[in-house]
Amino acid sequence: MRISMSLVCVLLGSGCGRSLPPASEPDVARKSLETALVAWKKGDTPESLQQAQPPIHFNEPRWQTGCRLESYKVLAPEPFGREVKMRVMLSYKTSDGEAHEHETAYTVDTGTRIVIGPADFLGD
Repeated sequence: MRISMSLVCVLLGSGCGRSLPPASEPDVARKSLETALVAWKKGDTPESLQQAQPPIHFNEPRWQTGCRLESYKVLAPEPFGREVKMRVMLSYKTSDGEAHEHETAYTVDTGTRIVIGPADFLGD
């Protein structure tokens, strides 16, 4: 019985797996998002962000479907689990020239790689 209790204590003390990655850094998240938005505004392709150091993975459906970013304003970051949620006011034109102004939100993960995606599924 003594060996069994020792084994249980060792297993409980060592945990069941790896620890979670560190929380995203708000300053890095903001800089990464601004880098992505500048690239979109300049007319670069989403793929061009893969050449950045570190590479940025930016999932922005409006950019991917040909919308042209005219201007943006990044608002204050909010913690969102391990990620950072960034609200942004976007002014853009669709491929047929229709103008839109829209507040949206992105989640930014700066853990092992930089990943930016829309937070619209969160009800924003």
